[in-house]
Amino acid sequence: MDENNVQYDVFVSYRRDGGSHYARMLDLAFRLMGVKPFFDREEIKRGYFDKTILTHIERARYFLFVLTPNSLNRCMVDTDDWVKRELVTALETKGDKEIVVVTPENEVVWPDEMPQELDSLRRIQCHCIDFESDAFVDDLRRVIRDCFIGVLTDSDRRAQEIEKQNAENDFVKQALLFWSNDGKLDAQERRRLDAIAKERGID
Repeated sequence: MDENNVQYDVFVSYRRDGGSHYARMLDLAFRLMGVKPFFDREEIKRGYFDKTILTHIERARYFLFVLTPNSLNRCMVDTDDWVKRELVTALETKGDKEIVVVTPENEVVWPDEMPQELDSLRRIQCHCIDFESDAFVDDLRRVIRDCFIGVLTDSDRRAQEIEKQNAENDFVKQALLFWSNDGKLDAQERRRLDAIAKERGID
C-alpha cells in the first residue's frame, strides 16, 4: 500500500531536541487508544521524507504540536528549519484541520520573538499534559475529547456500540410486544425491525 495514501487522525510535530520523548509517548498512547497518529519515526519507511511529511500534514485531520522549551528558537534563525516548515504548512491548511498545541510544562511559555508566519500560534489554546505521572492518560483523553471532534478512541467505539445495541434491543422488545397483541407496525418501524434482523442474521 502506498504510504502517502494512508489517512491519519493526527500528525504529531515536535522538536527532536527536547521533544522526542514526549512525541513517542503520544504516539504509543494514541495507538493504544485506537487513534491513528503520524509519527515520523514510525511511519516513514522509504522515499523522500520531506514530501511524505508535508503530504500527511495536509491530509491529517488534526495537527498536534509539542511545545517544549526552546522548540521554536531555531525557527527565527533558520529559514529551512523543519519544525518551522511543518508549522507553516499546518497554518496554511488550517481551514481544513484543527491545530492543537500541548506542552509538558506547568505553564505555557512562548518565545519573546517568533517569525511572522508563526505568530498566530500564540492565539491557539495550549493544553498542559503531565507526561511524568499517572495523570498522563487522563490529560490526553481530555485533549482528545475537547479538541479532536469526530475522532473516537476504542473505548468510545465500544460505548457507542453498547448504546446502539441497547437501543435496538428496547425497540425489538417493544415491537414484538406490540405485534403479539395484534397491533400493526407502520412501514418505517417494519423497515427498522427488518434491518436489525438482517444485521443480526435473523431471517
